[in-house]
Amino acid sequence: MKIIFRETNISEKDIQQANMVLVNDRPLEQILSNAKKDENYCSSCTCLTGNETYCRTIQYEGITYEEIPEELIRKAVFILLDSNKKEVGK
Repeated sequence: MKIIFRETNISEKDIQQANMVLVNDRPLEQILSNAKKDENYCSSCTCLTGNETYCRTIQYEGITYEEIPEELIRKAVFILLDSNKKEVGK
């Protein structure tokens, strides 16, 4: 397994993509069951852009995450590894 962390600068028009975590080009919320993309008001981005800004969050098991914890990323990776292992075993 190889993990590559890539941070991407985004423009103001793409602010809804901020905080997006992709694993094998899939957003976290597509991998984790009971997870969904949401957004909430972000005062720091509002300050930076000069416009009222709402940033991307993830809701998982009733908790809203503004910063994605490594535990959720790890869960997503293990889910994909497990599904790949099952694919290979067919």
